[in-house]
Amino acid sequence: FNPLMELSEGTLAIANLASMPLWLVEKWEQQICDDSRSTGGLPLSEVAALAKACNRVPPVTLRVNLLKLGGRQALIEALSFEEVKGEFGKLSPWAVTLTAGRPPSGIWNLGAWKAGF
Repeated sequence: FNPLMELSEGTLAIANLASMPLWLVEKWEQQICDDSRSTGGLPLSEVAALAKACNRVPPVTLRVNLLKLGGRQALIEALSFEEVKGEFGKLSPWAVTLTAGRPPSGIWNLGAWKAGF
């Protein structure tokens, strides 16, 4: 018996491919693929998409110190002097998202962080 040969489809395959616990993927399947839902059940591919999304690296987002003059634009300008590109965050009026992810030196070593932005 080789369990890896059984992984071509289903919740076990999704759990293994996405490094998720099987119990969690099975719970998602029960909730997402349930035909008794008012909108009907969704295909198992939706469970696979959810598992894949859970493994994505999230964006690095900073909250701006509103006590500093200039707000988000001032932080973006301060970051640009350190060759770190930021843009206005989409989900909060206080957010700046770093477009290239975490800087190699880390957030806490940035001059903008040390200046209290």
